[in-house]
Amino acid sequence: MSTPALTLTTLRAPEAPARVVVLLPGMGTDVAGTWAVAARHMASDSHLIAADLPGHGVSPVWREEQATLDDLARGVAEAVRPALAESGLEDLPVHFAGISVGGSVALQLALDHSDLFDRVAVVCSAAKIGESDAWTERAATVRSQGTSAMVDGSMQRWFAPEFLEVHPEVGESLAASLRATDDETYASLCEAIGRFDLRARLSEIRIPVLALAGEHDAVTTVEDARMIAERVPQCTAVVIAGASHQAPTEKPEDVAPLLDELFG
Repeated sequence: MSTPALTLTTLRAPEAPARVVVLLPGMGTDVAGTWAVAARHMASDSHLIAADLPGHGVSPVWREEQATLDDLARGVAEAVRPALAESGLEDLPVHFAGISVGGSVALQLALDHSDLFDRVAVVCSAAKIGESDAWTERAATVRSQGTSAMVDGSMQRWFAPEFLEVHPEVGESLAASLRATDDETYASLCEAIGRFDLRARLSEIRIPVLALAGEHDAVTTVEDARMIAERVPQCTAVVIAGASHQAPTEKPEDVAPLLDELFG
């Protein structure tokens, strides 16, 4: 078992911040193509920190044969704590929002690190994403063919119908980030997602949670978000109309106010 090292990027540092919000993208994407877009629409008094997943964007690769999302959640916490201290922000409320696997990490943080995070947002995610066998197959494909083999399928899953016709540059940006992702780290994360299942533990979460689902998302569905809301004591599910699996990139003007409302 090892803890991944995550590289943090400050997206906004107001002079008088009221809160800290930590943001994590999903598999195959980076901060620049996802949360950096939504951050422009978020409250101006929020100190915004984003982390790339291991082997993605500017974060180093992670070599772990039995990687788990518990490890990844711990990596987030271990990266954030010293960053808060160095910036003198440790007395502010700290919140978290994650997309896809980042949303699963949000649930893990709510369970294991509620001493650090006051509220979390689960964005286009689930307490269990897909089937374990499918993740094992995807890991094998990436190990043999690289992350480039995932591009076409990801473009179809990530975006709502006709989005890329209007915003082809968004697809090009995220496709480039997927190709640049470290193959072995991506494969290890696939296997970690396959092992992840918090459905039986959702009732243990004691901090407020927001579950956001894209209307057209076939990866993590509206039903997945509603199931989280039914089982977590303080949770609301909201559907983002016209979005699929990358709602903060597709509909940043809709997602940002919902996060601001949750985080106060």
